[in-house]
Amino acid sequence: MVINKNSSNTIVMTLTEKSTLSNPDYIIQFVNDMTGQGKTKFITDVSLYPERYNKFVLVEPTDVELEPSGQWKYTVYEVPHSSPVINDISQAVAVVETGICMVKESSTVTVFDTDDTKNNGVFNEE
Repeated sequence: MVINKNSSNTIVMTLTEKSTLSNPDYIIQFVNDMTGQGKTKFITDVSLYPERYNKFVLVEPTDVELEPSGQWKYTVYEVPHSSPVINDISQAVAVVETGICMVKESSTVTVFDTDDTKNNGVFNEE
């Protein structure tokens, strides 16, 4: 999983097939590999077909600020749908997925030409 800083990030996972609850909600916890700092966020499934895949939109830093950039471990927990919408993993029933996430700085590259008759452009670097 890659999360770009200062961006809206679409994340797709297959959590429903691993969940023990019917119609669960999810909480994701990120832990930075270097600092050990943890961040937790309740995430809302926006998938049109949650029985096939789960889709989430995570806006960094509005939803969760993942500082510093680099490698983070993530854990997704399932919580009962009736639970209050909070970022507290004490409501968790089970872990449904773990993995590694790369948090990248947003960057742009500006290309210039010495010929003034040509257009200059700015390109997003992936």
